[in-house]
Amino acid sequence: MKKILNIFANTVVAGISERLEGDMRIAKGADLELTQTNRKRFFEKSELLGFETAAALLEHGEKALFVHNPGIYEADGLVTDNPKLLLTVTVADCMPIFLLDSRQSVIALAHAGRLGLQKGIIQETLRLMFSRSGSRPENIICYFGPFICESHHPTNLKEEATKQLQSQGVASEQIFDANLCTYELPEDFFSYRRDRPKVPEAQVAFMGLLQ
Repeated sequence: MKKILNIFANTVVAGISERLEGDMRIAKGADLELTQTNRKRFFEKSELLGFETAAALLEHGEKALFVHNPGIYEADGLVTDNPKLLLTVTVADCMPIFLLDSRQSVIALAHAGRLGLQKGIIQETLRLMFSRSGSRPENIICYFGPFICESHHPTNLKEEATKQLQSQGVASEQIFDANLCTYELPEDFFSYRRDRPKVPEAQVAFMGLLQ
């Protein structure tokens, strides 16, 4: 498991699974029995069983939801203020975007690929944080988890996501990057573009508030 602690320490628990921990994909057509078994084992190992889990059933679109309860939601972005709820999205080249309101107990996790960025997943996720929780752009801290870098993809996901965040008022000094390319780290991460598997596999990104 890759932990994301350098930015969010003492405020949230956040991170992403690694390839050796198995396929975590929750999507239409996925083997949910297998992936749920892998996820349960991963969350037990990561000492995250104190949380209930909200999972995004990915659409590669712009839909974001404010959630309070565990379940599987048809969305690419999830927002919560519930300290007992662990937000999760799965990725295998797309960008997991972790968002925290540094002044309030509000977090969000979004799955952002080329299509999602084009359709407005960042804007919709932030809109929920602003409208439902009263978050303000100057208080938003953002972290990009592992994703496919521009050397192996026609779209520079980092550049586009950064532009969109800045257009919503998030300052550049509040935007951070894990600097991990899924394509270039085959022992660590699944990469759809690199592996071209018949059945897609993915890691799970997670984020939860610490009480």
